[in-house]
Amino acid sequence: MDKYELLVNPDPRRWIDVLGMAEKEFGWRASKHDYESYLNGYGKDGEFRSLFLCDTGTRETMGSALTATVDTEQGEKLMSIGWYYLKKELRGHGIGTELFNKITAEKKLQGTNMCLTAAPDMSVKYAAKSGFAEYSWHISVISAQTSDIDVFNFEIDGCTNVCNMDQVAWDKIVAFDEKVQGGVKRSNFLKCFFTQKGALNKFAISDDGSVIGYCNIRTVGVEENDLVIAPFYAKDKATAAALLKETLMAAGDNLGECKSVLLCPPKHNQEAVDIMSALTNGKAVVEINYPRQFTKAVIPAKEQMIFSISDYVLGHA
Repeated sequence: MDKYELLVNPDPRRWIDVLGMAEKEFGWRASKHDYESYLNGYGKDGEFRSLFLCDTGTRETMGSALTATVDTEQGEKLMSIGWYYLKKELRGHGIGTELFNKITAEKKLQGTNMCLTAAPDMSVKYAAKSGFAEYSWHISVISAQTSDIDVFNFEIDGCTNVCNMDQVAWDKIVAFDEKVQGGVKRSNFLKCFFTQKGALNKFAISDDGSVIGYCNIRTVGVEENDLVIAPFYAKDKATAAALLKETLMAAGDNLGECKSVLLCPPKHNQEAVDIMSALTNGKAVVEINYPRQFTKAVIPAKEQMIFSISDYVLGHA
């Protein structure tokens, strides 16, 4: 590590560097604006910490690891780890292990529950060497070309009340979010995520004004020419279909400017798979399934209400 410097919570330029590297090598997708949502959102909810590895000579960005630590309704803290990436030429020399240990050491010593989304070929290693041995469901990454999308494939009953965020009390959005994802306290992050550049969302409410679903889409990638539907929670399939149709229709011409659309549901949520299939006339494909792993205990999220997880970088559900 003598040739490298660790930068803590640097400016977003470093994030854009590793975003491009990991997108090119592994196909990982996130937004250029996510980093600021993590910093300003999780930074208020609890603690956000990022480490970026920088070459001391060239000042080139060589790797990264991000964490968010927040409270849960169970009275314990949860630390999520994401975008753990190292340039290929640095791998196999212990540098990645040192980076991972530095980002996790303090919380490990404190006995904090930690979680991550594992690359399939790294899952066993994380369990055996780092204690991420408690498994929840796998995350499926389902993709389709935007040219294959037809929002009018959905048969909507017209009974779902869909509205914009400014028409809903924020505390009701938070209450629904915590009910579905298991009580993790992330209100500030959620608001930053819903309002960041490139994001668009719709909310479903019941007759008594309670939130029963929300759907957020955002542009991702260095070129911002792909869409991710996330987070996307709903009480049932009918509510989910109505929300998704309204959200994509609101995107209008912006949808056509993007190449692909992604959905990231729990692997066993067949209703989410069915919705994506209906939306694309059966042309959606499952790209990969990522394991979700915890060190102490799995957060008990309602996976049948999760049609797409909030964020596979730092979102636990």
